[in-house]
Amino acid sequence: MRSGIATLSAAALLPLHVLAAPTTIGFAGMGFGNYETANFTIDGYRFSPSCHVDHRNVALASDGATLAWDADSCDTVFNPNYLGLAPNSPGIGELYIDRGGKPFDLISFVGIAPSLFDGAIFTSSSGGFQKVDLPVDSPTKFTFTGVEWEDLQWVRILNGGGDPNWDLDSITLRAVPEPASWALVALAGIGMATARRKRQP
Repeated sequence: MRSGIATLSAAALLPLHVLAAPTTIGFAGMGFGNYETANFTIDGYRFSPSCHVDHRNVALASDGATLAWDADSCDTVFNPNYLGLAPNSPGIGELYIDRGGKPFDLISFVGIAPSLFDGAIFTSSSGGFQKVDLPVDSPTKFTFTGVEWEDLQWVRILNGGGDPNWDLDSITLRAVPEPASWALVALAGIGMATARRKRQP
């Protein structure tokens, strides 16, 4: 039983982001079409376009639908409740993602580019910057690595100016457990292990 206690104690020392299961978010059945300017929440994650998002049916997508955004007509069609800071790239649409003040990791995304473009750009609250080139008409998965994509407060994704340069097929995120919650789980496990040991003759 000592080994059980040791295992639980060792697990308590692991980084919190390793202990949670990732969530992959797709965009089928969103309930809106093009030029949606409102914020929306999926599985606890808040999505906020600086201008608007388009929900598109794309045959190449894993579930037949994608999310795209741009700065087309942003002077009149924009999100008045955008959660991010003012876009620092004039003429570029942004999608801001957070977890309502709770930390999370950015694991990966799958993107589809209908034509050649100059790359999908991701930035994070931990100083992350990643430009990803996507091949044309081929769903492509990109995995993020490094501390600049962990324990985040937000992620910002840049897309096209007049038209979306690429479509977001899916995005995989991982909620970072609250330290107090994990400590309670670890203590409960140690308590159960200790109780079992005491019951042994």
